[in-house]
Amino acid sequence: MLPFVSSLIAFLALVVTRHMAAVPSKRNAEIGILFNQPVTWPQRLPGYSDDTCGSACIPRNRTNYNVGPRPIRFVIRFPISMAAPSLLEIQSQLSSSSMQLSKGVDVVVLKNLNTYIIEPGLGNNDEDLKVLWDYLHQRGGVVEADKVATLSSPDSSAPLMAEPTQVNDQNADDTSTTSGPASMGQTTAEAEGNNGDDNEGRQYRFPPEQWYIDMLGVKQALHKLSTMQTEPIKVCIVDTGVNYQHEALKHAFDPYTVESVVKDARGNDTRATVDETYGVNFVNGTTDPMDHHGHGTNIAGVIAAKIDSRDLTYGVNPHARIIACKAFGDDRTGRLSDILKCIDYCITRKAHIQNHSWQIREDTYALRTAFVDAEEKGILMVVSAGNAAHGEPKAYNNQTEGIYPASYLSFATNLLAVAGFQKTGDRIMQRVLRGCRGSTGNPDECLVSKLQTYQMYDRSKYGPYISLIIAPAKEIYTTGLLNDIVVAEGSSIAAGIMSGISSLLISPIVNGKRIKPCKAPLFIQQEITTLNFAIRKAKWKGYTDAFKTLNAVIDHLNGVKKLPKLAPFVPQRCVEFEVPSTTEA
Repeated sequence: MLPFVSSLIAFLALVVTRHMAAVPSKRNAEIGILFNQPVTWPQRLPGYSDDTCGSACIPRNRTNYNVGPRPIRFVIRFPISMAAPSLLEIQSQLSSSSMQLSKGVDVVVLKNLNTYIIEPGLGNNDEDLKVLWDYLHQRGGVVEADKVATLSSPDSSAPLMAEPTQVNDQNADDTSTTSGPASMGQTTAEAEGNNGDDNEGRQYRFPPEQWYIDMLGVKQALHKLSTMQTEPIKVCIVDTGVNYQHEALKHAFDPYTVESVVKDARGNDTRATVDETYGVNFVNGTTDPMDHHGHGTNIAGVIAAKIDSRDLTYGVNPHARIIACKAFGDDRTGRLSDILKCIDYCITRKAHIQNHSWQIREDTYALRTAFVDAEEKGILMVVSAGNAAHGEPKAYNNQTEGIYPASYLSFATNLLAVAGFQKTGDRIMQRVLRGCRGSTGNPDECLVSKLQTYQMYDRSKYGPYISLIIAPAKEIYTTGLLNDIVVAEGSSIAAGIMSGISSLLISPIVNGKRIKPCKAPLFIQQEITTLNFAIRKAKWKGYTDAFKTLNAVIDHLNGVKKLPKLAPFVPQRCVEFEVPSTTEA
């Protein structure tokens, strides 16, 4: 017996040691063995065109917005344990080399992430770029070329949003639609009465088309929170921007201004107040995050939309506060450097939750460490598992493909990776019923055993390496670009719904404190409704009930229920409680 125990202890020690070697940690050579290889200068980076500006630009798909090549950028992450060179030192190095500032060198410092974004400009040749690359690497930085990320919308060729749908017959075929836009005065069927229990307040009157609201316990959670002291939770959406002029979203933005130093006509420094109430736009370098695509507006709607004039709520938490950070253009692509700027900006704006409904196929040191930084600051990162293109396998293979940041769930305890599910369409139900015909035994038993009310969203990527939980992803009514209500779908929408639910869970204040946003996944995991079809597709095998999870959070704040503990080898990067900065009754 003793040799067996010794062998077991040795085996467990080996497993823990290997896990610690792979788990990103500031004590562990700054995030993982993947980046312990020497950095070499790429002679020709993938996707560059010699016809435009050599190896210094990335061709961009021509659209009616943000047309033109994107100059190359370097992303330089310095370990926390090292002092990064100052901006003055970098400028001095540039001035002493052939790479002059007059050639368009632009340096952006992301203070929250200990990262620099450097754009050498089109006037510099490969020799100049190599000089800068080598200097930054010698100073201890991990230097990477910029990458391109894509949105988690269903398909590059399919429209993001379906035509607005009129749902009068709940038993109609799931493909039936009516054409033409639905304005705010002509949207889907009006909800009569409260469409819910007697305890529901009028401020939480949902239209009947929002099929998932009762299923997820949203109305009950909202009603309970209406009797408690809460803090408005800020959700920063890193996406295509948000249509902040939408009638259903105007209430969701808090005033925010910053002071900056600008040059006047005589070249003197003057202080100016910049309004960033709605957020920022890193695609164009402005403070206007207006959405020209619709993806970001869809996500904002499922989180916080409500129409006061019609007393209708569409978002799962109409009290959430939205911050829009635009990192994607209307061609559905965005730069990793702009995404990192958004993560840094969201931290500066003290957002409790960040919503990331996009993917990048290649892991990078800068992005990985940015998620660890967010965890240490107590921020919840909600990400989508992504959608499969036509002909692409939906099951994720961690040996042959990369989906980031969803894959970071293996080490980041503040990450909520979301896949999608949907109602089973009428035609699918009919096919199931036809399959039962002619079978021996009781037809009712055949129906019960085979017929499922829900199924995985038919485009969602899935797998325990990229999804913890599932959420509704099809036939979701939300805000559109034209001050309208549209029907959207995709794992992006599922992530937005979970961002909204998470904002409900971390909002209550009990005994002068509330839980840290990064701890929300621990409570969500304890209150999962299992669905058979999700057992091998999501790590937690189902969806969460917002009301039950909220009760667990409140019990924990009252000292009735203890917080579930992480495994011994998982780094404890964020604290358990925090004192709210602002409150609302």
